[in-house]
Amino acid sequence: MHLFSQSSKHVFAILAVTVFLPFGGIANAQEREQFNQKPIEKGRTELGLLIGVGHAMDIWGGLPDNGFLTLGLDIGYVATHPIFGGPCRGNLVLGAELYPAIFFREPQRTTYGASAATIVRYYFAPDSRVRPFISAGGGVVVSANPIPHDISRVNFTPQGGGGVSVALASGARFSVEYRIHHMSDGVLTDYNPGANSSEVQVGISWIR
Repeated sequence: MHLFSQSSKHVFAILAVTVFLPFGGIANAQEREQFNQKPIEKGRTELGLLIGVGHAMDIWGGLPDNGFLTLGLDIGYVATHPIFGGPCRGNLVLGAELYPAIFFREPQRTTYGASAATIVRYYFAPDSRVRPFISAGGGVVVSANPIPHDISRVNFTPQGGGGVSVALASGARFSVEYRIHHMSDGVLTDYNPGANSSEVQVGISWIR
């Protein structure tokens, strides 16, 4: 079973925008006032919903013909006031991502899993509604069947990338991010081929 056909990967971004943007469009004057009162600043929390799709990258000896679909939750804490200066000025956000539903596609089958990861993000342009960011983190994933095939049901997921977060009129923020995602079991087994993926993730979040 192939969850990710070539055509579905091409239209993923369009479908994601179609799913998430209506949440941001439900707004009234009071919500717009709240948007002005809730920038990304120290002490605030960020809560969000995430959807992502990854496809194998033929680098570092990773396995080809693999992919995954993720549905998750994002929890972040704004840890700093704006730091540095000039184009590097921004806030540091410490976060956790929880993925209760992950579907891994291999040539032989599709496997269900769940994952948790810690993520550090740095948001640039603190006074702008459009905020570029970079991210880095890692976590662990547990799957119903061994991933890769017949290797391990427990894998680790170092990852990193960057994207852009856009404030909507409702006070929500819409984000698009690209990540390089690695998955392997470390030293749990003698044979550890790993799986490297290029991932696109979109989300909708709210600042509290």
